[in-house]
Amino acid sequence: MEDVKKTSPWATGFKWGTIGGIVSVMLGYIMSLNVDWTSFEAIDASRKSPAQYLTYVVLAGVIIAAMFEHRKKDLGGFMSYGRSIGVAMVVSIASGICSAIYVYVFFGIMHPEFQQMIIDQAMAQMQDVSPEQEDQVVSVMKKTTGPGAMAAFTLIGNLFLGLIFGLIGGLFAQKAEQ
Repeated sequence: MEDVKKTSPWATGFKWGTIGGIVSVMLGYIMSLNVDWTSFEAIDASRKSPAQYLTYVVLAGVIIAAMFEHRKKDLGGFMSYGRSIGVAMVVSIASGICSAIYVYVFFGIMHPEFQQMIIDQAMAQMQDVSPEQEDQVVSVMKKTTGPGAMAAFTLIGNLFLGLIFGLIGGLFAQKAEQ
């Protein structure tokens, strides 16, 4: 019984997180095929599509699957609420890394013009901006809309969602020893 309690959630969580990350990347790529990446209006319309939420469903599903597998195979059928959240975070890390790599490649290599399009769109919407302020805005936007920053935001968002899904899923996956 002592060996069961020392079993790490990393192997199961990393396996399911990688599966979820790969599925999310494939879904994201398939959804991106129908978008005109030279038109801000087309990109904005694609962001409002219900299909974009499929990746959330995938993340929630792999978190639940990882929790139940870890509970059954690694912990002898019992798992605390805290451990279930730990499993969710491991899944989120692995899935987030896959997604962040995809975002970096997608916006850094496949569509590098996207960053300039965002900056141009934002500058077109700004009124009465002095040249000094414009330079500052462009400088900040280049830092926050680059592929590296977008990848980092993707990873952070994935961790946040994983925590939320873990808190909810853990309520169902936990099972105390009697």
